[in-house]
Amino acid sequence: MLYLPPSLFALAVATSHRRQNTHIRDIDTNALVRLFLGGFFPGVILAMLAETVLTVAGLGVFLALDHGDILGQIQQYRAQHPPPANATLNVGDVLSHIHIRHSLSVLLGMAFMAFVVAGAVEESIKTWLVLRGPCFIRPSTWSHGATSSTLSVNPPTDAAAATPPFHFVLSFAAVGCGFATIENVSYAFLTPTLALQIWAAAARGLLATPLHMISATLTGMQLVLLPPTTSTSKLLSRRVGRAMLPGIVLHGAYDLQSFLFTFWLNDDDNIMSFGASALCLVVGGLYLNYLRGHIHWTDNYHPVGLVDDDSASMLV
Repeated sequence: MLYLPPSLFALAVATSHRRQNTHIRDIDTNALVRLFLGGFFPGVILAMLAETVLTVAGLGVFLALDHGDILGQIQQYRAQHPPPANATLNVGDVLSHIHIRHSLSVLLGMAFMAFVVAGAVEESIKTWLVLRGPCFIRPSTWSHGATSSTLSVNPPTDAAAATPPFHFVLSFAAVGCGFATIENVSYAFLTPTLALQIWAAAARGLLATPLHMISATLTGMQLVLLPPTTSTSKLLSRRVGRAMLPGIVLHGAYDLQSFLFTFWLNDDDNIMSFGASALCLVVGGLYLNYLRGHIHWTDNYHPVGLVDDDSASMLV
């Protein structure tokens, strides 16, 4: 179940050469494989490091806001369950009896985890991997008949050496698919019981992976639709940031509803969460189709102008 989406993606790419459309032929599969693997390293590794730091910071803010309620529950538990003589309270037992109240600070904490820790961090890393990461694909790689051995040393300075839009968008889909697949495998190894639950596998494989791909592809399409520019690095980073916004919002909304149904509304059967997750995919797919209709797929231009190291690195 976890490997169904990447298998379908690989099958679609492998059979694309049979089509007659000029904008979907001559796909460099070696480049796509590097981008797919880049979702794992350094993609998932960087995301884990950044998310750990932000989670600790967010937890510190939450404890600062709700420490009175939490300390009160700890004192109440100690009064009701005094430890034996010469013994101390078991920390695990104490923590298991703490109930997080439904407050504005908890809701804001969930939103922070969904939109910033998960959405912004992961979509920024995916974008960085395509634009200027270790697996960055030079635009000349995608030209007719080019292979990974004909990489350009410098980014293109004219439209003739630009990236075909379909190949550029496909790069984002490959990174999103690789990132989600490796993330799913990591969850399976870290939580073996989770991998044995068919509902959990279905949620990760059939919902989370397409969500990652759609969010990343939205960014790719938004970048393609940006008019060419030779702005400064700071302005370019802002333009790329705005292009990532729809993907971040979709990713954050997906995670937020999952947090709400799991930790707030006690959706033990995950029925409501699955329905809301599917709705997020439908909305993302409809917007993806809307953007697709506004792209001139037969054009050949560099979607984000002259993106340099500084402007791309500012995203992470």
